[in-house]
Amino acid sequence: MKVELKNLEKSAKEVTVTIPGKVMDDALESEIKKIAKKAKIRGFRPGKAPLAVVRQEYGANAYNLASERVIQDAVTSSLQSEDISYVSRPEVTDLQRNEDNDLVLKYTVDTFPEVTPETYKGFELERERYEVTDKDVEEAIGRILEQRAEFSAVQREARTGDEVVIDFKGKIDGEYFEGGTAERFKLVLGSGQFIPGFEPQLEGMTIGQEKVIDVSFPDDYHAESLKGKAAQFEVTLHEVNEKVTPVLTDELAKEVSRDREVAGADEFRQLIRKDIEEYMDSESKRKFREQIAQKLMDSNAFDVPESMIQDQARRIAGNILMQYVQSIPDEQTFRQQMERLAPAYSDMAEKQVRTSVLLHAVAKLESIDSSEEDMEKAIAEEATRAQASVEDTRKRLNAQALESIKANIIEDKVVDFIGANSSVTEKTVTKEDLERQREEVNA
Repeated sequence: MKVELKNLEKSAKEVTVTIPGKVMDDALESEIKKIAKKAKIRGFRPGKAPLAVVRQEYGANAYNLASERVIQDAVTSSLQSEDISYVSRPEVTDLQRNEDNDLVLKYTVDTFPEVTPETYKGFELERERYEVTDKDVEEAIGRILEQRAEFSAVQREARTGDEVVIDFKGKIDGEYFEGGTAERFKLVLGSGQFIPGFEPQLEGMTIGQEKVIDVSFPDDYHAESLKGKAAQFEVTLHEVNEKVTPVLTDELAKEVSRDREVAGADEFRQLIRKDIEEYMDSESKRKFREQIAQKLMDSNAFDVPESMIQDQARRIAGNILMQYVQSIPDEQTFRQQMERLAPAYSDMAEKQVRTSVLLHAVAKLESIDSSEEDMEKAIAEEATRAQASVEDTRKRLNAQALESIKANIIEDKVVDFIGANSSVTEKTVTKEDLERQREEVNA
């Protein structure tokens, strides 16, 4: 068997395999004999028809079966003999006999990009260090306590943040309209639950007061018949309830800490501080990795097979859908939704693929690998996240999962290596800095 390789665009290869004619002839004869053992042909007992008759009756079917087997064997053998790191299913593009009666097979396949990074040291990098303040801790605790808040009746005018209980009847052009009426409706002022301009006009109202509120429905309102229409709402206010947020006590601290036992409020504050520090540390590492990834991509151009990008986009979409798997009825629906969502993540997928390829290329150049100790530590961390024993976690992880863990370890080591061989400026950031960064990204 002769194998020839031709490089195509985007890290694809065209493989030409010349298969001796005798291989195909022998495969065809073998299929004919298999069929003959069970063939039912008029005039002969089952399995007793002469090969010539079987060949005449089932020749086309036998040829298809023989061709399929020979092609599969040739593809598998050529991929192995040429040590081709393929990342897509081989696609047969041509199959014909040459003048020597040999079978000439051509197929294309996407291969893992062959890239030798030229620049991966000496980058100018910035690492953020987050300074956790007492204010950050108290705000985080405040958000937790806010979930325990209750509304209590008060005898005063309504204010932003209050829950009011109202009746309302809406009119357009002097006529009451469908869906514009409710009784004893609970509304938190400032929540934005109603159309713009409605809630602010309730502020200052007192229990038992009636008022007519003038508003206009937004031009993009979901009900077509109400878009852009001016309306008047006749409102009666029945109750004003003030939100009361509990104060953090030792007993409440024990309750809200759930399965993470604390002695009291002070220890709970320490726990929250640690949580914030760990989260911000992970954010710092993520941003630092993104910097390195972008520097690598800017400095080392190479082609990426479209199949690798599509596969990664499917993985991203699948991971996102897994959060809602309980609402997806079956695997077929899951796959359909994954295929529908995947294109939206193509850009993200391409960056992830390029980053991974480059990091592993650097690992090869610098002989960076994962150790048994690294793997054991990673498995222990996975066990902690899954709230399972290390032994059960090890049994649950299949070969593919273990390979993924190993790849992540290597990538993390390469990031550390590049950071250690670059110029890194430390920058202390505050919560306000981060919020400003988010606003700029979302602008």
